[in-house]
Amino acid sequence: MSIITRLRRGLSALGALAAIATLLAGVPVFLWKTVGRPLPTRLPSWGEFSSALTHTEIPVSALTKTLACFGWIAWALIAVSIG
Repeated sequence: MSIITRLRRGLSALGALAAIATLLAGVPVFLWKTVGRPLPTRLPSWGEFSSALTHTEIPVSALTKTLACFGWIAWALIAVSIG
């Protein structure tokens, strides 16, 4: 095996390691910095719950946090499959 081939394989392995590290560490940091905590810290009262059911539009924050939950689930599945 020539030195060029070994260097290419080494750089390829280093690039793959950097991509995995970015995926495992970068995605959670991005989600946390952009959305914050996607799950509520308390349950809504009955009045808040019934009021939310009577409104016809979904708040943008609810949609954003729902998408963030899907992002966290996708990241967790990828992290488990890597590990």
